[in-house]
Formats: sequence, structure tokens, C-alpha cells
Amino acid sequence: MIIGPREIKMIISRLRLGRAPAVLTGVCAFVALWLGGVERAVAEERCERIPALFQKWDAEDSPGGAVAVVKDGRIACLYGFGSADLAHRVPNTPDTRFTSASISKAFTAYAVAKLVDDGEIDLDAPISSYLKDVSHTIGALTTRQLVAHTSGVRDELFLLRMAGRRRGDTVEREEVSRVLHAQEALNFPSGARWAYSNGGYALLANIVEAVTDTRFPDWTKEHIFERHGLGHTHFSGYGDVVLPNLARSYLPDETGAYHLRVLNDDDPGPTGLTTSVRDLAKWMLVLMDDKAELSGALEQFSTPAALSNGTPVKHFGFGHFLMNFRNVKGVGHGGRYSGHFNIYPEQNVGVAVLVNDASILPYQRLLRVADLFLDTSQQGKNDGFGVDQQTCGPAVDLPLAAGVYTTTPLRNIVNVRRRNGVPVFNWWGYETAIQACDGGYFAPGLAFEAFYTEGQTAKIRLGGLAIERRDPAVVSQEVYEKAVGRYYNSSLNTSYTLAMARGDFILRQDGQPDVVLFPLADDLFAATAPRFETLAFEADGDGRVSALLVSALNSQNVRFRRID
Repeated sequence: MIIGPREIKMIISRLRLGRAPAVLTGVCAFVALWLGGVERAVAEERCERIPALFQKWDAEDSPGGAVAVVKDGRIACLYGFGSADLAHRVPNTPDTRFTSASISKAFTAYAVAKLVDDGEIDLDAPISSYLKDVSHTIGALTTRQLVAHTSGVRDELFLLRMAGRRRGDTVEREEVSRVLHAQEALNFPSGARWAYSNGGYALLANIVEAVTDTRFPDWTKEHIFERHGLGHTHFSGYGDVVLPNLARSYLPDETGAYHLRVLNDDDPGPTGLTTSVRDLAKWMLVLMDDKAELSGALEQFSTPAALSNGTPVKHFGFGHFLMNFRNVKGVGHGGRYSGHFNIYPEQNVGVAVLVNDASILPYQRLLRVADLFLDTSQQGKNDGFGVDQQTCGPAVDLPLAAGVYTTTPLRNIVNVRRRNGVPVFNWWGYETAIQACDGGYFAPGLAFEAFYTEGQTAKIRLGGLAIERRDPAVVSQEVYEKAVGRYYNSSLNTSYTLAMARGDFILRQDGQPDVVLFPLADDLFAATAPRFETLAFEADGDGRVSALLVSALNSQNVRFRRID
């Protein structure tokens, strides 16, 4: 029989349950120290295997990221790779700050949970108890529903796009609040289902400010970041702010050339957090060791949320996603283009990955790192990782025709054109071509795996989106004539004008380029530019169009009433 660290642990545990002689107790103590040394050596050996998982991006002329692993109450590994700034060849390190996107929501949820524990917030009271300038519809929502993403509140990112904001425009927090507070309708009845919403977390930040009478970035700095030694973490927003040691964000085009990703929104709560992997490692240790002021925080975050009818939301807890990797339960949060952290409480392991290359899918890389440290029932099997992006080559010329592609049902619109000899996909202003990799395809501009069947000329799957090219519907001139006119939405303070121009049916908006509308049916059109996805007609008794219902992902059926 071979006795290893696991067997020795079991022997020590059994001895400690009884009254062992002093000499045996001393032996146990000695063996425990030896065992700790063995475990540290094993952890170091596994840490040494991490660079190979990020080798492709570990170069001066490539953006990259940083990785942290915590295990058994200590930071086991810290590793930086690639450049934080390509122009100056500044390397990424464990202390480099990264824009962390939706990782922000995990800290917003903690702020809310702390104020609930302090008796400042009632999770089930209407939020009008805290926010006085909201519509009746928004005011009737509860904090619990906002945290759980079951509120039905629309996503401000898409509302602002409808209002004319373009990717890269500076977005002020006051504008976000004004738009959200004025909404008179929801995507669905509150509590009826789960749907991810940045808008809900923008409202949560406003609630924190209302009950503490302190700016959200200032309150979180004093009560979370400074209190737990997170010196590189702050809700600074991504607007005109200068932070030391901040990595710049990049996105490759279809030729492989990197371009800066402009991040100008100032929206702390759902986003806006900058942090380092060393700070995320410290935070994971705080939660795992239950050192946070909020006792039992990790258990609270790991408890599934529920719909109004009691149905559990199995994949989401209190502000955190719930995951299962090879029968090991995990809890954490990510930002699709920026990073991810996961805690595996049962095995005292935590992993954080932050990146400044939008073509790296951080959650998939995190799983590869976690696989080195977790004791699983399927150890060594590489299933569940997806396409290995380190094997991806340049963009490939798939024989896909240009045009408008849609999902079924008609919810997502992807415009495809051919450029530099390859099809380029535009989904919400994110452009991407498809790379060929070992075992599949990858769309770096969307951070999606792609699934393509050889020989198809009008079908492809991007991540969870199965899209197919659509031919334009035949629409009579009478339909267009009844729709031509001007429409207005008061919550966005925005008007749209429908008109015919040069044989195209177009939407005009002050200060914006015209959008050609692609007919999907007599009363339904797709946008060929990323201001929204679909536009539907609402007709009066005479068949005249009386309103437009404009939809974009998590902002559905925004009503523009006719004003002429």
C-alpha cells in the first residue's frame, strides 16, 4: 500500500478523534508539518504548469492578462503574461489593474448584502422606499429581484443605444439613472423569470447611495476595498479617469491586428470596477475564510435565487453565478471580455483570470487552471474546456453569404458582410471574423466559440446563437405609406422618423446616420446598424401604424408612440 498526503491526512484526523499518547500526538504534529510542505511543493509544481496555458499571449507584442490561484488559505500562484500597453511594451503583472466589466456585480451584491445585514436595506421592500424619483413600475420592484436578475428591468446599455449613444461615446452615470428611473414598462412581469440585466445593478448602486448618503464608489472604497486591503480595486468607472498601472484593452480585427477597445462609460454598479488578480486572490481568501464583516457571505452567495412562484434559479445565487465543474461546485462572476473568478469552497480553491485581450475567453482559460488544482471525479479529461484558443490561426474564408442573419424566434440580428476575403460578423457593434482552431472555430471579437457545418452558405452558430441568413420579406407599398411618420419615447426623450429614401425604408434620428430597415414581415423589421435589433408596428383600428415597438436583447418592446 502506498501512503500519500491524502492517506496521512485521514490517519491524523482519526487519531485526533481519540486520546492519542503524547508521543503519538507529537508524531502527528511532525507529520502535519511535513504534509504541509508536501502540499506546498505539489502546489508549486502545478503553478509552474500555468504559463503553458497562456503561452500564445505571453509576448511583448501581444496583450495578455494575469492569473491568481488560492488554495488552502493562502495565495498559491500569481502570474502575469503579455503586455498591458502595446505602445510602450509595459508587461502585465499580478498587480496590473484591469477593467473588470461585470465582475463589478459581485462587489455590488456584497455591498447590498452588507447593508441588509446592517438593517439599512429590506430585500423585499419596494425600491421606491429608497429611490424617490422612479416611475411607479420601477418603484414596485424589490431589491431581492434586482440582485437575482428576476426583476424584468431593461438593460440601460441597449436603452442608451436606442437613444443614439454609439459604442465609444462617453456615458455619464446621471444619464443612466435618468433613463432607468423613467421606464414605464418591463421586459416581463417582475419575478416571472430570470434574465441578466445591467440595469438592475445600476439601480442597486443607486439604492446603496440613497441609504448611505455616500457616493457608491466612495462607500465601497471605505467599507470593502480599504477594509480588506484591496489597494488596486476601485469603482473608478471607465470614463476620463487616469489610474496608475492600468492595462489598456485591445481587440483584434480579421487580419489579426490589434486595436484599442474604447471604454468610456461611467456606470459603477453593473460595471466600472478596476482590479488586479492579487486583489481578487485576497478577496477570495476573505470569503473562503469567512473573514468578511458579513458572516456567511459565501454561503449566502451560493444559495440559488428563486422566482416569485418559488422555482429555484439553479445557475444563479445572490449576485453570483453557480457552476459545476466535474462534480465540483463553484461560485463566482465574470466579465465576458475582461475576466472571471471562481471559488470552489468544498476544496478551498479559488482561481481568478483577468485579460486585456478581448479575443481571450477568460472563463475557458480559468477552467484549465482550475483543472490543475481540483481533485475531481474526472481528473485528466479535457472535456468542457471548449476550443483551445492557443491553437487558433488567422481568419478563415467560410463560404457564408453576406446579408442579415437572425435567430429563431426573431430576437437576435447579426449583419454579415465580406471584407478582406472573409465574412465579418457585426453583432451590436462588435465585429469579428471566424478563426479555425484545433477542434472547432472561434469568433474573437465576440469571445464566442463558433460551430460551422462544412458546405453551409447561410447558417452558423455563434456561442448560443444559431443564426441563419434571411431573404427580405415582400412588403407592399401601402404598408410603408401607413408607417411613414414621426414617433417619440418620453423615457428616452428620443424621436424616430420613418421614411422612404432612394428606394430604401429607413429610420432617421437627429445627429445619427440613417438606419436601413430590412423587412422580415409586413410588421417587423431588422436594423442593419447596431442601434437596435428589431422594430415592430403597432396599428390602430384603421391599420395606420400608431406606435413602434423597438427591441434590443435585454431591452424589449420599448414603445415609441406616433406624434404626427
